[in-house]
Amino acid sequence: IYRCAELTVPDRVDQHLQTIPPGQELDFHANFREAVPNEEHRVKLLKFMQDHPNCLWGVVNVDTGKILSLPRGVLRRIRTYVWVGLWLAACIGLAYELPRLGKDWNINSWPIKEVSEGLPLFGVYLFALAGAIGHIFLDVVKQFRQGTVFRTVSDVLSWVHVNELNILISIGTIFIASFVVYANMENVSLYFALLAGYSADSIADTWLQRFEKSVVEQTEGLTKMVFK
Repeated sequence: IYRCAELTVPDRVDQHLQTIPPGQELDFHANFREAVPNEEHRVKLLKFMQDHPNCLWGVVNVDTGKILSLPRGVLRRIRTYVWVGLWLAACIGLAYELPRLGKDWNINSWPIKEVSEGLPLFGVYLFALAGAIGHIFLDVVKQFRQGTVFRTVSDVLSWVHVNELNILISIGTIFIASFVVYANMENVSLYFALLAGYSADSIADTWLQRFEKSVVEQTEGLTKMVFK
């Protein structure tokens, strides 16, 4: 029975993966419990598919029983790198130009100034990116050693495609964290820039919460003025 499942189940799994967007998970145990009632056999099938990644467009996690859907086709994968590269270049360009706009346009009240000491916003963002990459690298190394998801270099590259949207959001989140640190600290050091990238999510979330609270308060004040 197991041998028959080994020949037929991977193709059926791949058909399931075609029906879900890249990056979403397929619960193997939930979807194939009837086809393969024996849990031990299902785990063996997961290990088989993990050891033979070319049999399906997905990344297998044996421990969780989940399979991440991968984008299909070379052009679709290239598009991932293009999107990430363009968005990263845009954020780097904005970090470089933003402090210069006040001087270039003669705006004395421009809130983001160029600094004579410490890292400029451009430098803060670059080192924050390095801190974030370091954070991701540590997580990947842990999972690589455990052998849960990342077992080869191709698995790591697949992670980029699976997490395409998360990476794009993270690039923007790191920019927000860099902006907050630059705007609220004098003479930002390399250490603080790296730390900002390492903890970018927490910094950005706090800033966004304060921004949302400020917008709500100002909206309430404006509403009272209009409808008093």
